[in-house]
Amino acid sequence: MKRRKFMITGGISLASLSLLSFPMAGCSSSEERYPLPQEFLPEEIIHFIGRAYLKTNPDFDQESVASLSQKQLARMIKEDFEKENTTVVAGWVLSKTEAQHCAITYLQNR
Repeated sequence: MKRRKFMITGGISLASLSLLSFPMAGCSSSEERYPLPQEFLPEEIIHFIGRAYLKTNPDFDQESVASLSQKQLARMIKEDFEKENTTVVAGWVLSKTEAQHCAITYLQNR
């Protein structure tokens, strides 16, 4: 592993670990809605997850997620978890909708 990649990966890993100190309110399936990634993750982590998702799923249907309102997105994330429609991206267990939302966010901001 090259030093630059090691430093970037290490920095992102350290930032990810710092998130463990934040309470994850609203993550229970009995809650009204799940929090959206931008409500509890720094933008750098969202972009990291989005980029990693795109590497393994470059041809996902972007329009199906990009056209959703915030309320619809939260509902779909909750439904994904209830149906166990999840994916592991860079060590994160996310709903497929969440991972696709991160990918779209990354594409819009790169």
